[in-house]
Amino acid sequence: MKVERKIEDGKYVVCLWSLSQWILYVLTASLVLNFACSRHEISADMEQLEKEVQKLITAFKKALQRKQAERPTTLSESDIETA
Repeated sequence: MKVERKIEDGKYVVCLWSLSQWILYVLTASLVLNFACSRHEISADMEQLEKEVQKLITAFKKALQRKQAERPTTLSESDIETA
């Protein structure tokens, strides 16, 4: 989900990435892995699956940090609601 707001002079557009979208991706991946584990008997592979989920979470966190670093300004939720 992306929210765009034009700055007063019209030269810049601030793109905010919703943290809830990143959380949704991680939860979806976790649910898929849990479903796969419940359908099959997995013992040693469970540790590998947990490592893969942790890698996924780390990748999402890094991507979110990069997006936040690229943002020229930070807007609060009240700024978004008034836009």
